[in-house]
Amino acid sequence: MNQEGIQDDQNDQQKRKNRKRVISNPNQQTGHWNEQEHQTYIDFLNMHRSVMESQDQKKASKIFKLMSETIGTRSPSQCRKLKYSKQE
Repeated sequence: MNQEGIQDDQNDQQKRKNRKRVISNPNQQTGHWNEQEHQTYIDFLNMHRSVMESQDQKKASKIFKLMSETIGTRSPSQCRKLKYSKQE
């Protein structure tokens, strides 16, 4: 690869790093979960306990997407990462 090709590759990589995450849901929040979101999360866990306890069912049923839609202000990724950390 010539010098110009190497520079183009480096520029492309830099552009990819600088891209901001696009939020498809304008109501989506970041940061700490508020009490209402947390309570909705706990209620969801209690209603879907059998699915949440099975690794295979979590993937097959897209449970975190459903959780995200139920909460309304969090992405599936945020729901997955919260896990059970605040559960009482």
